[in-house]
Amino acid sequence: SVSMNYIAGNNLTIFIRQDDKDPNIDTSNNETETLMAGFIWSPVQGLKICPNINKVDDSDETYKVNFEFKF
Repeated sequence: SVSMNYIAGNNLTIFIRQDDKDPNIDTSNNETETLMAGFIWSPVQGLKICPNINKVDDSDETYKVNFEFKF
């Protein structure tokens, strides 16, 4: 795994993460690459909004929006 967070402002953080998994190193072409990227926006205290993309290999992309509420 390799990951990076970049604080772009008081209420904005950009992130990216790359994972590589090879369940059997003796067999070729069975590894899985997963990429996750997005940003975390905090418009007000106690609320975080996180649009992101998850991509597994070249065939599967999932777009999500996560919310976090603290009170």
